[in-house]
Amino acid sequence: MKEKTDEREDVNDRSENVSTSALFATDTVDIDTLQPFPMMMKHVPFYYDITNEEKPWQQKERALPAVFQLWEEEKRELAPLFAKRQAKQAKDGIIRGISYFYAHYIG
Repeated sequence: MKEKTDEREDVNDRSENVSTSALFATDTVDIDTLQPFPMMMKHVPFYYDITNEEKPWQQKERALPAVFQLWEEEKRELAPLFAKRQAKQAKDGIIRGISYFYAHYIG
């Protein structure tokens, strides 16, 4: 199902267009909405907060292990960047990490 945050129609059934924010460098982002939820969170931070999709963490026993796994992977990737004080290179990972925290504690 094609869905847009501004509710415009589109013919492509496999992707969604998400409006820009401070999280994205372009005006729109086309994404494949058929990805499983952990990969969707990794590729589009806050995806479930900016769309009408069911929030996976509402079933905590299934979702939280996946969120923790995503965080462990992100932490391993961020550690060398933090050690070298490469904040600009770490920006995307930091945003993803914040989205995992949000899904776990606030969602």
